[in-house]
Amino acid sequence: TYTTKEFTSDKNSKGKTISNSRKNKVISYVNTLDLSIAQKAILIKSTNTFKFNDYNKQIVKYVESLNLTQSEKKKLYKSLDMTYSNNSVSWK
Repeated sequence: TYTTKEFTSDKNSKGKTISNSRKNKVISYVNTLDLSIAQKAILIKSTNTFKFNDYNKQIVKYVESLNLTQSEKKKLYKSLDMTYSNNSVSWK
């Protein structure tokens, strides 16, 4: 249901977007789900909703624990805006 939800930014009394209000809504919603921290971070990153690198180390640890081929891991990392090369993962 996360991918079908629409999260909108709040506006102040002058109609200007309140900084990080959309991001905070997304994070609050995802935190209600019964998932590990790494799974929550993957969910947020997979939608490219906003730049979210807070838990990349946990994501790497989680992905490395999965029974995936190197090719599958590389594809997954790429979908999360991460790079898998020479058994190392990096991000911007």
